[in-house]
Amino acid sequence: MNNFATSTRSLFTATLLAVIAIVGLASTIRAQPGNDSIVAGEGVGPLAVGAKKAVILREFGVPDESRKIKSAKPDTYAAYFAKGFAVEYVNGIVTVIHFIGDASLYEDGKTKFAAFFGLPDKGLRWRSSTADVMKVYGTPVKRKDFNESKTDAPLTDLTYSDAIFRFKMDQLFQIDVIKASKTP
Repeated sequence: MNNFATSTRSLFTATLLAVIAIVGLASTIRAQPGNDSIVAGEGVGPLAVGAKKAVILREFGVPDESRKIKSAKPDTYAAYFAKGFAVEYVNGIVTVIHFIGDASLYEDGKTKFAAFFGLPDKGLRWRSSTADVMKVYGTPVKRKDFNESKTDAPLTDLTYSDAIFRFKMDQLFQIDVIKASKTP
């Protein structure tokens, strides 16, 4: 074999190995909590409880809807319908993040959210059951079972110190991440 063929084959092999390594690294990074995983009490990457409003605006742009709430906490609500989440601010700091994971189950009568790109952490998936969530998070601080007003579909909220998991017909469709409450 001539030197040109050997050099070309070596270059091709090195390039192929580099691509395989990069793809492998990307999938490893994606699988680690904190990259695409919604972590209770925290959020996902820069979309985190405690983040400044300026960071959210820089990372995600102007919200599709934003409204000030007078004499209440939070003082501002901002919805990113196309991105599948909404945030609540108090004095320009994120206090709650609403992640809409299964948009087909979410309907507030006025707007439709797209599905958020991330997944619940701890091996959970969108449409996991209440039993699945309780298996990994334990007994909730509060459980609320009720029916949707328009369709009479059964709804359940499982409240933990750092998250509220929302279910429709026993299928997880929304996670509200809140700052972990401290117990005395």
